[in-house]
Amino acid sequence: MSQFDDPDAGRSVTRYLGVTLREQADEGVVVGTAPAGRHLVDPLGIAHAGVLLGMIDSAGGVCAGLASLPRWIVSTNLVGRLVPRKLEGGVVLRARLLRAGRNSVVTTIDARDDATDALLADAVLTSAVLEPAGGPPNYDRPMVLEVPPAKTELADPNSFYGIRPAAAGVELPLTDTVLNPWGILHGGVTTTLVESAVRHTLGGAHLTSVVLHFLRPGRVGPVRTVATWIGSRPDGELLRVEVRDLGADSRTMAIAIVSATPRGTSS
Repeated sequence: MSQFDDPDAGRSVTRYLGVTLREQADEGVVVGTAPAGRHLVDPLGIAHAGVLLGMIDSAGGVCAGLASLPRWIVSTNLVGRLVPRKLEGGVVLRARLLRAGRNSVVTTIDARDDATDALLADAVLTSAVLEPAGGPPNYDRPMVLEVPPAKTELADPNSFYGIRPAAAGVELPLTDTVLNPWGILHGGVTTTLVESAVRHTLGGAHLTSVVLHFLRPGRVGPVRTVATWIGSRPDGELLRVEVRDLGADSRTMAIAIVSATPRGTSS
């Protein structure tokens, strides 16, 4: 049985993000919708960058995966610009195929406020094509992935995933809650780790851009993430973020270059 056929394995993050994905009649287009929820925004009402980027990774990854069948993909690089603004409704995502090659797939994704159509984020995701153990997911086409609504009010991302301050950064134990169907750290959790480390270093901030390289899977844990200030530029402070698996000889799982503005800046 493919791990994708198990309705519970690696599904906690997907359910938390709450994105229903629908393949469109246009070739190479997937649309995602996520209802409004307090877990999507910070105390100022601004969408969590890590949550938005996790949704983008999900929508773009599925779009890339469908283009790769009968194989599947893993995310390798995510480049995005974010607009820190108050979220008035839910989130609508549109992922579109840019290029499908034998070894990699490139998709572009935008995220908008469904109440105002205001742009929240725009990104490009590169994914590597591989042969998944147990085979790829078996979807009816056109694909529809419905996510059931949450039964209770969801916690903020750090609380839900179990992210905590530690040694000049933040740390996360690898529990079933944060794994994907491959049994490794979910890319949507990695994006929240990056955001959390930046906020820890700056004492609160909103991300405006990210260049994130997924280098190796996280399998052991705990995972430690540290953001180091590099300098300033017109769109904010510039930081380098490293994500390491301490239980696997502290190997580097991901590296990001991020710009961020102090909290309180919004559109």
